[in-house]
Amino acid sequence: MDRLRPARTSATGYPRPGAFGRVRGSPFGDRVVAERLRRVDNRRMDCLRSLFRGPDTDQAEAEARRMLAFPLLTGNHFLAADHGTRTREEVYALAVRLLRA
Repeated sequence: MDRLRPARTSATGYPRPGAFGRVRGSPFGDRVVAERLRRVDNRRMDCLRSLFRGPDTDQAEAEARRMLAFPLLTGNHFLAADHGTRTREEVYALAVRLLRA
Protein backbone atom coordinates (compact mmCIF):
# COMPACT_ATOMS: atom_id res chain seq x y z
CA MET A 1 0.00 0.00 0.00
CA ASP A 2 2.97 2.28 0.36
CA ARG A 3 3.17 2.39 -3.46
CA LEU A 4 0.31 4.92 -3.37
CA ARG A 5 2.02 7.21 -0.84
CA PRO A 6 3.43 9.66 -3.45
CA ALA A 7 -0.08 10.25 -4.78
CA ARG A 8 -1.24 11.60 -1.44
CA THR A 9 1.77 13.41 0.03
CA SER A 10 3.91 16.39 -0.81
CA ALA A 11 7.63 16.26 -1.55
CA THR A 12 8.30 16.65 2.19
CA GLY A 13 6.19 13.60 2.99
CA TYR A 14 3.40 15.51 4.69
CA PRO A 15 -0.22 15.17 3.52
CA ARG A 16 -1.64 17.73 1.14
CA PRO A 17 -5.19 18.17 2.45
CA GLY A 18 -5.69 21.52 0.71
CA ALA A 19 -5.08 20.16 -2.78
CA PHE A 20 -7.09 17.02 -2.04
CA GLY A 21 -10.06 19.00 -0.72
CA ARG A 22 -10.10 21.40 -3.64
CA VAL A 23 -10.12 18.59 -6.21
CA ARG A 24 -12.54 16.30 -4.38
CA GLY A 25 -14.89 19.13 -3.50
CA SER A 26 -15.41 20.44 -7.02
CA PRO A 27 -15.76 17.58 -9.55
CA PHE A 28 -19.50 17.14 -9.33
CA GLY A 29 -20.18 20.48 -11.00
CA ASP A 30 -17.47 20.14 -13.62
CA ARG A 31 -17.62 17.19 -16.04
CA VAL A 32 -13.99 17.59 -17.19
CA VAL A 33 -12.67 17.52 -13.61
CA ALA A 34 -14.97 14.62 -12.73
CA GLU A 35 -13.68 12.57 -15.69
CA ARG A 36 -10.04 13.22 -14.79
CA LEU A 37 -10.71 12.35 -11.18
CA ARG A 38 -12.41 9.11 -12.28
CA ARG A 39 -9.34 8.17 -14.35
CA VAL A 40 -6.99 8.85 -11.42
CA ASP A 41 -9.21 6.92 -9.01
CA ASN A 42 -9.39 4.00 -11.46
CA ARG A 43 -5.58 3.93 -11.69
CA ARG A 44 -5.32 3.89 -7.91
CA MET A 45 -7.88 1.10 -7.68
CA ASP A 46 -5.94 -0.86 -10.32
CA CYS A 47 -2.85 -0.52 -8.17
CA LEU A 48 -4.81 -1.80 -5.17
CA ARG A 49 -6.10 -4.68 -7.29
CA SER A 50 -2.53 -5.81 -7.84
CA LEU A 51 -2.02 -5.86 -4.06
CA PHE A 52 -5.16 -7.85 -3.28
CA ARG A 53 -5.21 -10.17 -6.30
CA GLY A 54 -4.49 -13.83 -5.81
CA PRO A 55 -5.38 -17.14 -7.47
CA ASP A 56 -7.49 -18.25 -4.51
CA THR A 57 -8.89 -14.83 -3.66
CA ASP A 58 -12.65 -14.30 -3.67
CA GLN A 59 -12.99 -11.42 -6.13
CA ALA A 60 -15.99 -9.85 -4.39
CA GLU A 61 -14.14 -9.80 -1.06
CA ALA A 62 -10.99 -8.45 -2.72
CA GLU A 63 -13.00 -5.64 -4.33
CA ALA A 64 -14.56 -4.79 -0.95
CA ARG A 65 -11.10 -4.68 0.64
CA ARG A 66 -9.90 -2.33 -2.11
CA MET A 67 -12.88 -0.09 -1.49
CA LEU A 68 -12.00 0.08 2.22
CA ALA A 69 -8.29 0.60 1.53
CA PHE A 70 -8.82 3.53 -0.85
CA PRO A 71 -10.21 6.02 1.70
CA LEU A 72 -7.72 4.78 4.30
CA LEU A 73 -4.89 5.76 1.95
CA THR A 74 -6.35 8.97 0.57
CA GLY A 75 -8.23 10.37 3.56
CA ASN A 76 -6.40 9.24 6.67
CA HIS A 77 -5.08 12.76 7.35
CA PHE A 78 -8.64 14.16 7.50
CA LEU A 79 -9.46 12.12 10.62
CA ALA A 80 -8.82 14.08 13.81
CA ALA A 81 -10.05 11.45 16.29
CA ASP A 82 -8.04 10.09 19.20
CA HIS A 83 -7.31 6.37 19.33
CA GLY A 84 -7.33 5.68 23.06
CA THR A 85 -3.96 4.39 24.23
CA ARG A 86 -2.74 3.69 20.70
CA THR A 87 -1.00 6.09 18.34
CA ARG A 88 -2.35 6.96 14.90
CA GLU A 89 0.52 4.99 13.36
CA GLU A 90 -0.34 1.88 15.40
CA VAL A 91 -4.00 2.01 14.41
CA TYR A 92 -3.12 2.66 10.76
CA ALA A 93 -0.73 -0.32 10.74
CA LEU A 94 -3.41 -2.53 12.28
CA ALA A 95 -5.96 -1.38 9.69
CA VAL A 96 -3.53 -2.26 6.88
CA ARG A 97 -2.86 -5.69 8.43
CA LEU A 98 -6.60 -6.36 8.69
CA LEU A 99 -7.14 -5.40 5.04
CA ARG A 100 -4.32 -7.69 3.93
CA ALA A 101 -5.51 -10.66 6.03
